[in-house]
Amino acid sequence: MKAIDTPLGRMGTPVCFDCDFQDVVRHMTLDGAEFFAVPSMDAAHWGEKQHIQHAQLFRLRAAENRRPFIVAASSGVSQIINANGWPTQRIPPLVEDVLNGRIIPEKGLTFFTRWGWLTPWLALAFVAGWLARLSRIQPSPARLE
Repeated sequence: MKAIDTPLGRMGTPVCFDCDFQDVVRHMTLDGAEFFAVPSMDAAHWGEKQHIQHAQLFRLRAAENRRPFIVAASSGVSQIINANGWPTQRIPPLVEDVLNGRIIPEKGLTFFTRWGWLTPWLALAFVAGWLARLSRIQPSPARLE
């Protein structure tokens, strides 16, 4: 999960499956990756929806970490994605063609890149504190009238 130095800047090179999970891209970004070049081996027998769904994961990783992606897919969606997660160029599934475009390497870190998924841990801490407080509350005796 290391970024590599290139004449264009520090590059992350995960393989397609690595981008299904946020940790690999996040750790490469923390290691200094300024952009990502990803080979993607989508199965030719997948349906169009499967190819499109898999292509969306690269957009999520780009937006989470504010890094551009270049994705070269075997039979899926090849695309150039900007740092906001929007594809600037794409080739549809099962079409052979060439993408020619530019990316702008990024260096800043997002809150997500720095801290990851804090929301579940903060929610767990809140609930634990709330339960601890509830356990200290003494029930008042019931009044009979």
